[in-house]
Amino acid sequence: MIFAGNQERGYFSEEFAGKNGLDFAYVGTYPHIADQTNDILRHGKQDYTIFDVDTYIDDADEIADQIIRICRANNSKAIVYAPGYMLESAMIMALYDKGITYFITAQTLSSMKDQLEKCINGYYDANGIEEFKVIQREKNLEEEKKNLNIKLIGVAGACNRIGTTTHAMQIIRYLQLKGYKACYIQMNSTKYVSNMLEWFNVESQDEEIGRITYSGIDHFYNVNKIQDVLRLGYDYYVYDYGVNCDVNFNRVSFMEKDIKIFVVGADPTEIPYTYEIVKSAFYDDVKYIFNFAAKTDADDLKELMGDKYGSSFIAEFIPDKYVYVPTEIYEKIIPVTDLSVEQNKTKKRKGFFGKKRK
Repeated sequence: MIFAGNQERGYFSEEFAGKNGLDFAYVGTYPHIADQTNDILRHGKQDYTIFDVDTYIDDADEIADQIIRICRANNSKAIVYAPGYMLESAMIMALYDKGITYFITAQTLSSMKDQLEKCINGYYDANGIEEFKVIQREKNLEEEKKNLNIKLIGVAGACNRIGTTTHAMQIIRYLQLKGYKACYIQMNSTKYVSNMLEWFNVESQDEEIGRITYSGIDHFYNVNKIQDVLRLGYDYYVYDYGVNCDVNFNRVSFMEKDIKIFVVGADPTEIPYTYEIVKSAFYDDVKYIFNFAAKTDADDLKELMGDKYGSSFIAEFIPDKYVYVPTEIYEKIIPVTDLSVEQNKTKKRKGFFGKKRK
């Protein structure tokens, strides 16, 4: 086993190799992976070569191509060491798309060793990495969406108990009121739908596709069935992504939605989380709904939001998430033609011309 990087970062793999009777060596760091190639190959045939991708300044495709060349040459399996990287990052996805499937992204010693062991004992070969399966499903959804006349709305919160699910349900109520079919999709780890199923009297349930219906709203909770859900004929799909500060928050999937909404706050316990989102260059083309904020705070919020103030709105008080509170906010964020008016006109016309003659 070779660790292409320094000892300070690779010590966990050295310990693992020692405990498992594997020969081990370090290869010094280089800013360009091509310059490291000969040093790695001087060690001859290897079972595994671990690459610390943080040491390179090359772009992701160049790193991926060179890793493949090196591992072909020394007949080893490539393991990418990228602690703290999200699996949907450009670097990881470029490597994955080229056929590299062993990754160590953990940041604690025990988790690093666990991921390394799974790479070596064939766990990922047999089971894959669940996060990659989700990412692939998202790609498939985007392809399928191109052929369907639907809109996807992503709703996320700055922190816990900020009202993310409340506004997701209010958006669905708004769309239903306008004459559209809309549903709720749980894309977080809160167990909101399963708790509802356990403690509330739901109107119906479909375990096959992962759906419950409560208060006239279809709630979907099985992410493995989303492609099937998209074929069910809803006009709008409202995704509840949970909160930005959750380690499992899928920001890439959130940003791929047609309409993206963050529910944020101005309370002293909420402002740090709100500011973290606002200052991030990653979140472009996003709308912000301030929950539990007073309209008299508008001037202070303008200072906080800066150039994103024009995309910010202060919500009305919502005592019950399933009871719609009339507001202009959703009309500004999601402007739609009021189909209910058109439908009523059609019904009246049919009633007049369809009158039976005696």
